[in-house]
Order: sequence, then structure tokens, then C-alpha cells
Amino acid sequence: MNRMRWTTLGIAIVSLGATLAKADVVSNGTNLNGTNLNGTNLNGTNLNGTNLNGTNLNGVSLGGTTLSGVRLIGAQLVASDGQGNTLRGDDLIGAQLTGTLDNGDTLPLRIDDVTRGQGANTDIYYYAVSYQRGDGSWGDLCVDPESGVTTTALPLAGRWNYAQGVAGGGAHIADGSSFTFACRGGALAKCAEWGYKPWQSVQGVSLAAHHQTCTRVVRADYCGDGTSHTQNGQLINLYDALGVQDDTRPWLGEASWDENGARAYNLLNRSHLHLIYRLTCDVPLQLLFDSRHEFATGALIVDETPLGSDL
Repeated sequence: MNRMRWTTLGIAIVSLGATLAKADVVSNGTNLNGTNLNGTNLNGTNLNGTNLNGTNLNGVSLGGTTLSGVRLIGAQLVASDGQGNTLRGDDLIGAQLTGTLDNGDTLPLRIDDVTRGQGANTDIYYYAVSYQRGDGSWGDLCVDPESGVTTTALPLAGRWNYAQGVAGGGAHIADGSSFTFACRGGALAKCAEWGYKPWQSVQGVSLAAHHQTCTRVVRADYCGDGTSHTQNGQLINLYDALGVQDDTRPWLGEASWDENGARAYNLLNRSHLHLIYRLTCDVPLQLLFDSRHEFATGALIVDETPLGSDL
């Protein structure tokens, strides 16, 4: 068991006047036949410990032209130019935005490339984003903290609280004037790529709460305070009652979850029972852990771990 080593869960919030924008970073997780790799990152950036807390999209420019009507449609940025043309996808390569740092300073951002997801994720657009250093050079915003490999980000509506160990830590903040560039590999991006796309609905149910719940599960944020209690690469299997993710493993259920953290823990799953007794919150221990009961009483996601695993 180790706690989060990467405390810079960077974010670039893009204020769009009447629309959205925001940025964060990491490398995509692995989904192997329903088995997911857990990780500690909610969202990280290559900014040496500094977080991006906002980016004005009033004044977003492309080739010297100020863009208007910047907005997020699903997981794609859309804008208009001075001639009334709608710009999206490759049209926005080279667009520049202005991010706001923790201390109130601004940081220039630039979209360097746009690619489209494949398979079930063709509705996701990935953005290669760079930021301007103090010496005028440009660096990659999204870099996998483990491998150091540059990666891309997908845009998600609203923003997140990156605090840890406090009320509201890790929570999603609905903000119609901002969005988040979620770097691949972090929980925000992983959960969208695993099917919990907050802009979609399944069986008439919005997946926004499921996406937020998934970010708690992936990081083992039991207390819902932004603190991760897992190790990168820990295997988990998560599933839900909507069929976005199915129960594909004969493993023992570990816990049930909603957007505020863990709701109940299976007393018979010993994967990290020792941790439960050290948490700062009270996660009820259940001897009879039935996922059907958990879903019927408000759980959105249930996860399970391999027998003998130790998170």
C-alpha cells in the first residue's frame, strides 16, 4: 500500500464566456477483458507541481483571429471564426488559450494536434496540448508521470477539486463556463474511455454520476476526500447495473461506490481490509455483500479484486 506519489493533479480550466474549458493530464489505463488497471492519479500535468485552475476562452485565437462561441459538444471543442464558419477537429490545431495558475498568474496554452478515438470511443477527440514556459519555449502539458511519455487529453465538462484529505477533495464541480482537458492515464480520462462518458445517457440515466463514481473507484478514494489508497497497476474489475461495464471476473466483490466514495466494504474480501481500519472515514463492513442489493440501495458501481491481492 502506498499513497499518491503524484500530488500535482494538474488542471487547466478554460472559461468560455458562456461555454466550457479546462485541462488536465495523464496516460491511459489498460482494460483487459474487463480487468482494469487501478492508479493513483486523478489528473496530472507536466508543470512541476503547479496546477492550472482556469483558462479564459474569451480571446482564444487562431492565426491571429479571435474565435467566438467556443464550446464543448460531447468530447469535442467547437468554435466559430470571424466569417461565421464552425471550427472543430483539425480546424483548431494552432489555437491558443490562456490558462490561470494556482497563484493567479496566466499560462499560454496551444493545441498542437487533434486525433479521434477508435472503436467505441469514436466520439472522443484527443488534443495534444502544450504550454509556454517562461523562456518562451513550449513544453508538453500531458506527460505520463511513470514513463515520461507525452500523451494527449480529452475534454470534459466542468472541473475537479484536486485537494486531498479534505471535504470536497476529488469532487466534480459543475461549471458551465469551464471544461477539463483530462490527460490519458488519469482517472478522469480512464473512466470516460471505459464507457462512463459524462455527456451520454444509458437507459435514460445520465452517466455523469457514474463517471465521477468511477474516478473514486480507480483511485480507491474510499473516503471521497481526494486521497488515493491504491498502487498504480493494481488489478480491479468494476461493473454497474446499466451494463456499461459487466462483471467479467469470478473475483470477490470488494466495495460498492457512488460519487461520494465507498458506501460499503465486503468483510470477506481481504485485499486491503487492514486499510479500512485506518481510514479517516467510516466505511461500513458487510459480511453479506450482495451487488444486487448494493445497486438496489443506491450504489452506482461495484468493484472486485483478485483473491490474495493487496492494494
